[in-house]
Amino acid sequence: MFAALLVVYVPGIRMRFAETINSFNVKPKDLDYDSTNIRKAILDCDLSLVKENWKTGIGYENLQNSLNDCYKSNYNSSFYLQDNYMTHNYYLYIFICSGFFGFILYLFYLYNLVRICVKKNIFLLNVLVISTLIICFVEDYLYRQYGLLYFNLLLMIFIKYDENKKQKTTENGI
Repeated sequence: MFAALLVVYVPGIRMRFAETINSFNVKPKDLDYDSTNIRKAILDCDLSLVKENWKTGIGYENLQNSLNDCYKSNYNSSFYLQDNYMTHNYYLYIFICSGFFGFILYLFYLYNLVRICVKKNIFLLNVLVISTLIICFVEDYLYRQYGLLYFNLLLMIFIKYDENKKQKTTENGI
């Protein structure tokens, strides 16, 4: 209900919602593109690269050139020349670059991360990890230096905090 009210009464959200409906299935052409159809083009190229290179991946150093080649061959637009558009999905980024085996290793890392969060049972740590895992569906959050640095910094702070808290509890005999 609240979301519907936002779409109706907030102009920025209403315009973004209308853009999503109107241009989701419209390919970028010449200078006629917006954030919705660019993201759709990125997703299509991501899935195409996964399909072609799912076994071994293309390598991290080849990703941008491969994406640009896909944009160039599938879209009659120059949207990709002005900015370098990455995958906008960190899971697909890992899969495209490292292939199936690398993706499985990344999922194993995430499994262990979630297992640690459940074991620690710290509300803010759980919020941090869950929100990061959700953000990774729409952004290359951990690809960026700051995202990776801050995520791991906060992760280590929470884990160390929990260890210190347990150590003080055992020292005080509580």
